[in-house]
Formats: sequence, C-alpha cells, structure tokens
Amino acid sequence: MTIEPKEYFLFLRSAPQETAQHAIARREQGFPDESDSHVYTNRNRIGILNTVNSVFQTGVTEVFPLLPSLVAPLSQGIYTYDISRSTLDTRALLIWRKLTPNLRRRHAAQYQVYFYVPSRPPMAAVNLAYFMLFFTYTAIRTYVTMHYDYDVHRQPQLKGLAYHLRSSGSTGVAFFDYIDDVYNHAAEPSLAPDESDSMERPLKGL
Repeated sequence: MTIEPKEYFLFLRSAPQETAQHAIARREQGFPDESDSHVYTNRNRIGILNTVNSVFQTGVTEVFPLLPSLVAPLSQGIYTYDISRSTLDTRALLIWRKLTPNLRRRHAAQYQVYFYVPSRPPMAAVNLAYFMLFFTYTAIRTYVTMHYDYDVHRQPQLKGLAYHLRSSGSTGVAFFDYIDDVYNHAAEPSLAPDESDSMERPLKGL
C-alpha cells in the first residue's frame, strides 16, 4: 500500500468559518484545494503560537511530540513526531528585517523572519518544530541574559506564522516582537556561523 504524501499549509489569516468564496480566492492565488494530500492547519494556529511561546518555561525537548503534531496533524506513517539525535542538526536559512510602522500595525509585530528549513523524509515536521522552538528559545535567553532587570512583558514572542510543509522541507514567514537583542547579536560580523554550527548549541549568529 502506497502512503499518499501530505503537504501542510498555515495561512497568516483565515476566517473563523470557511466559505466557498475563501476556497475560490485561494485557488486564484495558486493554492490547492484542501484534500487528503493538502491539509490546512489554520485551526491549530493558536495552539502552535502558544506552544512555541512557552518554550523558555517548558524547554525545547518537552514539547515533543506535541508541536510537530500541530504543524503536521494526522500524518502518522508520513512524518515522525519524535525528537532524535539527527533533529539537533536542523539547519535553516533566514532572511529577517525590521518592519516599517505601517507593517508593524498590520501584523502586530516588530520583525519579519522568512525561513527555509530543508529536510528529508520523514523529518520535515520535527525539523520545522525544532527550528521554531530553538529560535524562540534563543531569542528569549539572549534577552534575559542581556537584561538583568528584564520585563517579562517585553520578552520575545512569536506573533504570527505561515508555512508550507512538505517532505523536502518547509518555507514560511514568522512575525516576532522584541527580538532586538538577538537580531543585533546575529548582525555582528564576528558572529557569522561556520560549518560546525548547528542547533545543538545556541544559534550562534543565527
């Protein structure tokens, strides 16, 4: 029996109740209709954001297999949800920028991070989950370390997320608040990553 590969989509915004008009609009934008092989995870949005934002209190490994099962639900036999040694070698390509005032108001966030997380079957859900967790954990830890009297209300936070997950990896965009410290840290030329860096350690240079 051949298992049908699945692709998962999370959109930045979605209506509480899907209508035919929404499906038509997505089709016009080039997105496939939802089916057994193309799954929209908008219903998991709040759970994904809350889980990622809790990582500093709970720890990176403590939210497995919960987060992978949220980003790629009902994919047993296609994607694994369990963390392993190879997960620690997850790598990502990031393009991030500060948002203009208008975009800050639109997205309720200060920074936009485009990402590409390459993967191999059946690791795509785990790799995406681990990347999001470790990025957020590192941002929070950098903030806490650099500010002895830090304000928990200004702690780095994932505010929005969209992605396309498939067996070869994930692409997407994330919106964050209060990641100034890790952004400035990564921008320093002396902190550029080398080939030995991986997410097993703090994301040196990101």
